[in-house]
Amino acid sequence: MPELPEVETIKRELEKAVLGKKIVEVCVHKPTVIRQPPVKEFKKILQGLTIKNILRKAKVLILELSDGKSLVIHLKMTGQLIYPGEGKNSRVSFHFSDGTILDFNDQRLFGELRILRKKQKLNPCLWIRHLCPE
Repeated sequence: MPELPEVETIKRELEKAVLGKKIVEVCVHKPTVIRQPPVKEFKKILQGLTIKNILRKAKVLILELSDGKSLVIHLKMTGQLIYPGEGKNSRVSFHFSDGTILDFNDQRLFGELRILRKKQKLNPCLWIRHLCPE
């Protein structure tokens, strides 16, 4: 399981790699990792948006998007974010306008991805609400 310092390192590496990139396509290879909204809507929402900021709350990564929504990624036990990815053998692939790919891999399928709308707060989310203070 990635520990907090590892998640912070992932956040910092993602800031260097994908900050400012525009998502042009989302390929969901394993729909069970998408927790909200439904997969079809998840893909539609993300396409065309730019990653504006990357935050971390406990072991959760929050990618703030150009329309005010956030992509929330919890790696759980075996989740990984691979950049540059290949778009193959991953659970979800995010294709950027410059031709690069960010892959979300999770061998045991415990990890999860969610989109929070502009007005939603992180704290009301059941799975974030119970996290300990840092």
